[in-house]
Amino acid sequence: MARLNLDFGPARAGDAYRVALSFSHMPGIPLGGPYLHLAPDTLFALTAAGDVPGFTAGFSGTLDVWGRAMPSPSITIPRVPALQGVRVFCGAIAHSATRITAATNCYGATIQ
Repeated sequence: MARLNLDFGPARAGDAYRVALSFSHMPGIPLGGPYLHLAPDTLFALTAAGDVPGFTAGFSGTLDVWGRAMPSPSITIPRVPALQGVRVFCGAIAHSATRITAATNCYGATIQ
């Protein structure tokens, strides 16, 4: 299991957050201010909709008083040989009831 350290800072305390994965960081998704560097592919659609049982946990919630997601969102990658070498990217947004307030940088990892 891999834990994600999601920290938007105290200015975003109390905002909601959502995490998503993608197979690419391009072309990205404009959000009317912040820009999310993930591709709108099948993996994005699956994970942006909420937690995928047995695969993702904590992919949405509310940021604490320090602007952090607690407990940390996590990904459990099954040990399937066909997944070795696949690269995935992760990004997140923070949002209030009326607007998206921030987007994270995109991080990529290769499944070992």
